[in-house]
Amino acid sequence: MSLPDKFMPHTVIRLVVAGFLLLVSCSSGQADGGTAANSRVDSLYTTLKVNSCTQEIDKDDPNETPYQVCPGVAGYILQVRLVDSGRLSVIVVNPAKRRFPLDYQDVVTRSMDNLGDKAEWRIRRENGKAVPIALIVRVMAREKPGHPEKITNIYWAVAKITPGGACVTDRIREGSKSAAEVRALADSAIGRPCATRLPRLADAG
Repeated sequence: MSLPDKFMPHTVIRLVVAGFLLLVSCSSGQADGGTAANSRVDSLYTTLKVNSCTQEIDKDDPNETPYQVCPGVAGYILQVRLVDSGRLSVIVVNPAKRRFPLDYQDVVTRSMDNLGDKAEWRIRRENGKAVPIALIVRVMAREKPGHPEKITNIYWAVAKITPGGACVTDRIREGSKSAAEVRALADSAIGRPCATRLPRLADAG
């Protein structure tokens, strides 16, 4: 049974449009799949343990304060430095030897602190090459006045890493988010601003 002639043009048009939409949908799916494959994000871990890093002396410091140079990934290294009495922070050094202080003492905790034994790098795979996009470090703060030996809060310090710099974007109290949520924040950190400075202890009191 054939359709009347007056319906044929509309039928042809519908078939052409349906075919076009199917083609676009398939092409879009292939493009998304290719992008996803090229931008897959993984974690790599490096040590921050003192006995696994190299100790160096800062010749520009009148006190010649020692600091630790720890291995990184993709040509990056991490320097662990005593930035104030009892306060530790990390400096990200990129392959071009540019240094980017993360200033944990300003944006994570104003109190004395210790760092975890490892750094977690979030790595984007781009055409088979590892590109660091974020760094996660555990910061153990001793924030109770009069008890500097007691760890009172633990934070995940999330820092974005870009070709032109690095800075902390998120300070997350341990237990407030799952590990997967912390990593998701790290993976999107590049789109967020650097964290604002915390009030100084005298101002916060």
